[in-house]
Amino acid sequence: MEWAWGMAIGGWAALAQVQPEAACSGLPIETYVAARGESAAAIARARALKIETLLGANPAIQKRPVRQGDALVILPRDGILYRPEPGEGFPEVAARFRVRGEVLFEMNGCRMGERLFVPGVLWKPPAAPVADAPPPAAVKGVPTLLQLPPPPALPPLPRRPSPKNKARSRVSMTAPWFARQHVKIWQTLYSTALTSIYG
Repeated sequence: MEWAWGMAIGGWAALAQVQPEAACSGLPIETYVAARGESAAAIARARALKIETLLGANPAIQKRPVRQGDALVILPRDGILYRPEPGEGFPEVAARFRVRGEVLFEMNGCRMGERLFVPGVLWKPPAAPVADAPPPAAVKGVPTLLQLPPPPALPPLPRRPSPKNKARSRVSMTAPWFARQHVKIWQTLYSTALTSIYG
């Protein structure tokens, strides 16, 4: 029993020696000045980081190569730098990124700043906008639609003449017949033109 009490007392003494400053020291975020000929992949590989971590922390090199003299933010491990929204605290940020609140709290020195280091979250480039489909006339191999005028409407049929005027209207009845023949000819030409274009 004496050795058990001795181990318990020793454990309590070790816990008592842990200072709050050690738990809230946070992880250091460094700044590195790129040398000539260095690439983002090489800088990330030398520090055991994924290239997404380096690019996410340095927006200046997300769309261009690393240049000599670039001051790059180097995170302590894979993660992102996040700017909290107004009213957000550690619990809200931890819930947003699904990380443990106490880990987030300790890694950021137990205090809220303008930017928080969120471990374990990888930066993703924004999705490229989807271009609108070109109009059918701009697609190669598709013929342009021929704009033909609509066929004329059929003229209204004349009213049937009375027996008294039957002989006199016989001559006038021939005019609508010619009009209908004209419409039939026009419709035939319209159909032939569409068939020759679109097969």
